[in-house]
Amino acid sequence: MLTIPLYVRSGTILFEQTPELTTTAQSENPMTMNLYYDDGSQQILGSLFWDDGISQFGDRAPLYMIYTYSEGII
Repeated sequence: MLTIPLYVRSGTILFEQTPELTTTAQSENPMTMNLYYDDGSQQILGSLFWDDGISQFGDRAPLYMIYTYSEGII
């Protein structure tokens, strides 16, 4: 298996999910939020928009999350 390095700048938040063959199967996998920071980071801001790709817009509202990291608290 080939591993490709991923270089991430400090102050970045990346979401990760195990891939599947279809988006339907992948939607069942949990997501992990990875926070990359150094000791000098005061605050990191971000947002996530998540649409399941199946539901009609009126059936279930998509997830829109705003998050902050400040001095060890998410």
